[in-house]
Amino acid sequence: METRQLPLGPVPDLQSGEVHVWYARPAELALPALVDSRNGGGNGSDNCDGNSSGRLRHARMQQRFLLRLLLGRYIGCPGRDLRLVRNASGKLGLDMPNGNRLRQLAFNLSHAGGWMAIAVGRGLELGIDLEPGARSLRWRALAQRWFPPAEADAVEAADSPAREFLRRWTAREAMIKAIGEGLAVSLSALELDPFEPDRPTRVPAHWPEPRQWSLRRPEAPDGVEVCLACTGVLQQLRSFRLLMPSMLSRPESGS
Repeated sequence: METRQLPLGPVPDLQSGEVHVWYARPAELALPALVDSRNGGGNGSDNCDGNSSGRLRHARMQQRFLLRLLLGRYIGCPGRDLRLVRNASGKLGLDMPNGNRLRQLAFNLSHAGGWMAIAVGRGLELGIDLEPGARSLRWRALAQRWFPPAEADAVEAADSPAREFLRRWTAREAMIKAIGEGLAVSLSALELDPFEPDRPTRVPAHWPEPRQWSLRRPEAPDGVEVCLACTGVLQQLRSFRLLMPSMLSRPESGS
């Protein structure tokens, strides 16, 4: 996995059909725009050392800061100048004028267990899902509730049932996020090959056909399960880790 350090310089060129996946642990990064709120600026109610709603709000601020930072580098403008909008399904996107070549720029993000993953692509609709591999899961109950019998059996028969469940779950979430629909609405209409969890065999009728999907497992930090789902032909996939300069001089856990 390639590494980049903050403050972030130019990002690699993004070609049509290419996706870049960026990983970060926001709590490990000194994000200047958030220092005041983190240290108790304002009325104190949003301080991350305060109540849970304040911590959640601060986490969302960190995530949005990093998202704008990255998108701004790809587009060539300050992140604060970007206009982020949601479509009718609630999926976040960029508001770009008609005819602007950057309208082909797509992105999606996922966060869990202190990790954040941001996927940026060109000429593809994409979704990404990241899940911690070490957390306790009711994998059997969830598989029986949401997976068809053949897939639930495949989970039970796997050497590591919890990991097999996560592979199938992240594939579903990534596909649903690529479309921008609600999780509960689409889960029961999705089926994956019992022997190949990254090959969809049935999707909702209004989605692109199964053969039009590309599901990939990008290089990821240790201890997390990640799936990238794209509609269209994925030509190239690269992974990056965002670090502070001081973190490059010592061994990294989970990288």
